[in-house]
Amino acid sequence: MGLFSRKEKTKAKEPCIICGTDTDTLKVLDGYLCKDCLGKCRTELSSLGKDPKKISKDEILECMESSKDENGNFVESELVMLEYLGGHPSLNKEEFIFAVIKDNKILFKVAGKNSNEKMVDVFEILYSDMKTVSIEKEEEVIRRYTATRIALFGPFALAMKKKQVKTEEYLIIECKDFILSFKKNANVCATIYEKLVEYRNNNKSEDINKPVVEGNNTIDPLQQIKTLKELLDMQAITEEEFNAKKKELLNL
Repeated sequence: MGLFSRKEKTKAKEPCIICGTDTDTLKVLDGYLCKDCLGKCRTELSSLGKDPKKISKDEILECMESSKDENGNFVESELVMLEYLGGHPSLNKEEFIFAVIKDNKILFKVAGKNSNEKMVDVFEILYSDMKTVSIEKEEEVIRRYTATRIALFGPFALAMKKKQVKTEEYLIIECKDFILSFKKNANVCATIYEKLVEYRNNNKSEDINKPVVEGNNTIDPLQQIKTLKELLDMQAITEEEFNAKKKELLNL
């Protein structure tokens, strides 16, 4: 018999503590959680900031309940971490900022600098309240902060020297009364864009890529095309969608 010919013992499966299905997917405090049940509350479990082996059945049930919509249906969501730069008084750059991206909104959570700390809900933004999602450089971001917004939320502050020419790009989420800014993260940008487009398509809302009107000024179509190109590079939209929208913006 060869050195590696011995068969390994098959790991015994146990009933899922939620649905009873035999599983060995995730070990938790009171037993095991199956793949299907884990999928229904993965994001909320992550928000607890705990070792899975210390998560109780009661906590799992609470997380599953939090994962449902107003009709009692489970809603898929994705938890991402963002490097926050400014735009809203409820968020603090000294904290870890997380976003739960759902089908109809983005829920922002914060956690302190200590590891394994539970995330706390701060506020949410409905897709119906979003005006645009774009990728912009520092100069473009500052230009979008109107006097009214500065009066409401204070001056926009980026963690950089003002005299230096910067080429960093930022994820900008513009709503009715404020503009949120984050350091660019291609995967997060693509996810938010796709969810927002899907929501607007399902609710027959205006296309996210149409120029946004502020007062009597319309944002330059060339800037819109630049944003579309960024989304194309991230594979958030297809080349056909990019070309069609570019022709529309240029009135070709």
